Order: sequence, then structure tokens, then C-alpha cells
Amino acid sequence: MMRRINERDGLAALVILLIALMLSACAPQATTVRDMPTAAPEKQTPTSDQGVTPAAATLARQTLAAALGVSEADIKITDVKPMQWRNGCLELEQAGEVCTQAIVPGYQVMLEINGQAYEYRTNMNGSVVRPAVAATINPAVKAAQQALIVSLGKAESEARVVAVEPVTWRNGCLEIEKADTACTEALVPGFRVTIEVGGQLYEVRTNQDGTLALPAPPTETVFVWHREGGIAGFCDDLSITAAGAVTGSSCKSNQGQGALRASLDAAQQTQLLAWLSQLGPIDYQMKDPAQADAMRQTLAFKGRGQAKATDADINTLLAWANEVYLSLKSAAPPSDSKLTPTLQAEPTSGGLQTAVKLHGENWPLGKKVNIYLASATVSFDATQVYATTVVGGFGAFDISVTAPAAWPNGAAISESALTWIASTPDGAIKATAEFNVTP
Repeated sequence: MMRRINERDGLAALVILLIALMLSACAPQATTVRDMPTAAPEKQTPTSDQGVTPAAATLARQTLAAALGVSEADIKITDVKPMQWRNGCLELEQAGEVCTQAIVPGYQVMLEINGQAYEYRTNMNGSVVRPAVAATINPAVKAAQQALIVSLGKAESEARVVAVEPVTWRNGCLEIEKADTACTEALVPGFRVTIEVGGQLYEVRTNQDGTLALPAPPTETVFVWHREGGIAGFCDDLSITAAGAVTGSSCKSNQGQGALRASLDAAQQTQLLAWLSQLGPIDYQMKDPAQADAMRQTLAFKGRGQAKATDADINTLLAWANEVYLSLKSAAPPSDSKLTPTLQAEPTSGGLQTAVKLHGENWPLGKKVNIYLASATVSFDATQVYATTVVGGFGAFDISVTAPAAWPNGAAISESALTWIASTPDGAIKATAEFNVTP
């Protein structure tokens, strides 16, 4: 009996085993799981705690690029660290420098180019940027900065290098020809250095090593546009200098309004400089087929780049000119309380008895403006008026004066730096322009 039971149990076990084998053959095969290597994350530009690269870090990179005379794209931002600097000098005070003692939030920015690391320190918005160790300055950039501050009579701390562009000039005068100067015709490698002083952009041209640095005339006109005709009977003129000074006027006989003057805003100035560096010269004329309301437009553009302007580029420039002109005509001068008047002298240096043109902008329309002269040793005297003018279209005025050889009391002028002062008679609105006296 026992044997039968055992045989029966053995048979059942065999059946169960066969069924199990059949089921396992039909089931999906198990996949062997192995640890796969994790791909290294793509290298990202360092950011602040908020996940956004601070503008201060970008400005630090821009400052280093300008100092070295290289493209910003060549410089990597390797680290950005929020800091609390102990003083207004960002703990990088120089000998004799007086620093505010308040805590200054900002960043420590680490930059790298060609394997060389640079540390920059900034405040929160990047309006203050200081190198921990001064970078080796491109001598041409340094020469450009020195040439400009001398011509303007400003301190070096007031000049900020904005951009450095390698350029091959067409002659030995760096394409700044003067009537009494002979220029060699050989090509001269060098740089175009854009420098900001007091919110105004200036261009300085140099050769390769900085032994020659020439500030470009701020009045150089690089954009001239004219249109006339059409159904609306247009007759408009617009000219813009490299420094962003805009002059517009209407040549309609029934409009007695004089020229309107203004300055490009920051975005417009950036766009103009981009076009100047990218596009070559343009001399464009367009006229509709002969008909009563035919439109004619001309554009003269002193581009400095290598790219030949396409039809699309020209159409973009023409549309931009129209926008600038319309904003010039429609913009109302701000109230006196919001004015930021300026005064520019041309030339900014010369001998005594030199004729000087003073140009003012952002003044209240129709206001009387008196011109005064002072120096570090001779104070402003409201009773000594050298010239008088009236503010014209769009808050601008131009007046010619002569640098005198003596003060009103008869004393000879011996100072090397003079200050022209433009002021409303009540003294409420003033602006100044420096003039350096040369032998």
C-alpha cells in the first residue's frame, strides 16, 4: 500500500514539473539589469542662487574683454558667487583711496581665457566692477583711454571702455584726415575703441601697439537719410553722428520750424554701432516710377564692416530712419523739472583766442541761456556773461564763443583748464563743458 502511494506521488510530482517547465517557456524572458554609466551633465554658465546669470557677471566679462582687446565670446564665466563686501571698494582699496564702510552686496566672478583665470568683484547690479588683480591691459586700449581723457579734460576713473574692435585702417591717419596733415597710404592694423564718459559714447582709433591714438570727431556724420514726394508730400531730412547725435528737419516751404535735435536712446545707439561694425558703406537711391506722387529716398551710410548690404538690410535701415524721424518730430520736450541739460564744446582744447562752438541739448524750449567762464581758481560769477542765446527746436542751442586771453578784471588767463558754464538767468538749470588751454 505504501509503495502505491509513493508511485502515485512521484507521478504527480512529475506532472507538476512538466507544467512548470511549459509555463516558464511561454513567459517573457527576464532582462538582465546592469548599471549604465550616467552621461555627464552639459556644462552650463554659472548662475546665481536664483538660477539666472547675474547681469553683473556679464558686465565683468565685458570689462575683461575690453581690457584685453578680445571678444567676449572668448571669455568663459566659470563661477559666480554672491558676496557681502565689507566696503565700497569691494575690499580692493588702493593706496590713498577712501572707501565707504557700508556692507555692499555683490558677486565674486571668476573668468577664464586661454587657461588664464581672472577674478572680478562687483556690486549687485554691476555698476561697480573691479579686478582682484589688474589684467594685462592691451596697450592700444590704454592709449585710447588716455588720449580721450586728455582731450576731454576728465579723470581716468570717469572713462569706461565699452568695446574694442580690431580694424585695419586705410591710411596712416587712421582715416581721420585733416587739411594740414599728410597721411601715408599704407594699411594700418589697429583698433576702434568705444569709451563711455558721463553717459556719452566716444570713439578712439589706434594702431596696433597704441603708439598712435586719435579720438574720432564726435560730429562725424555716419547716417544721412532723405525722402520726398509720395501722397503725403514728404520732404524730410535726417542725419546721425557716430556718437548718436540726431538732427532732423523738414524741407517743406510751409514749415518754418528749424532743425530738431536729440540723441539716440541706448537701444538705438547699440543698433547703430552694430550696423557700423557689420555693414560696409551704402550709397542708395530709390525713386518710384514717374508719376505725380512718386516717392524718392536716398541713404548714405558710412559702414565700416565687410558685409555688403542686401536689399533686406537697406529696407531695414530705411524703416529705422523713418521710426527715428517720427519719434524726433513727435517727442515733446520734458518739463523743466525732468530735464537733464548737457553742454558740449568743440573743440575741447586749443590756445587762447580759439573759436569754440558750444552745443546744448535737453534745455527748456524758448529759455534764455547765458554763457559764463570759470576755472579751478576763478569762481563762477553770475555778473560776467560772455554770450547769450535762446533755446531752439527740441531743446537745443548752438552758440560760438572765443576763449579769452584775460579775465574780466584784466588778469591774464594762466590756467591750463577752463570750464564753460551754460545757465538760465535764474541759475536753476546749468550744464558745463571743459576746455583745455594748450600753448
